[in-house]
Amino acid sequence: GNTLLCKTTFYNADEVGKNHINNIVGQKTFAENLLVHDVCFLNEDTLCVLVENGFLLYHLTEVPELICEKMLQETMVEAICVDGGLYVVKEGADKQRTLCFFDKKGNEKTILKEIPEYESIAATAEEIVFFSPQNVSIYRRNGSKKYSAAFEQSLEAVFPAGNNRYFLVDRGKVQTIKLSNHTRKAEKEQ
Repeated sequence: GNTLLCKTTFYNADEVGKNHINNIVGQKTFAENLLVHDVCFLNEDTLCVLVENGFLLYHLTEVPELICEKMLQETMVEAICVDGGLYVVKEGADKQRTLCFFDKKGNEKTILKEIPEYESIAATAEEIVFFSPQNVSIYRRNGSKKYSAAFEQSLEAVFPAGNNRYFLVDRGKVQTIKLSNHTRKAEKEQ
């Protein structure tokens, strides 16, 4: 017909799954015309299913257990899964964007009530990078600004690499930079 039905199906290839038809140990059918657009792991046993304006978290053991189902009142602009949770950029009716972090139990914490202009986002469990070709802003998960800079040359992307290191992607080359203690001290003084 003219409707679209979307399902997520959980299989188990072990002994538990053999006791189920086609090894299917769980299934979720979503509301009409609601699409699942990504599935990612938050850790070894927590799965996040991203839907149009929300997400579902499952604890995966032998059969999936639903931890929570969150449908947001605001528009979900971005969702980035990281170890132990997910960052969500939400946009209200007033077009104001906020950054929140949801832990692996679905608990929400607002990180930034106003976020910088950006073209792309990259994140780790501890920080998030807002990137545009000539600007980068890095925030810790607690909402404090770690670093911000404008570049003379136009960059393609910036990604966190861990241990205060970042990959700067430019046309034809990738550089690794490291923020020094001096850089962090200068940022604290501002």
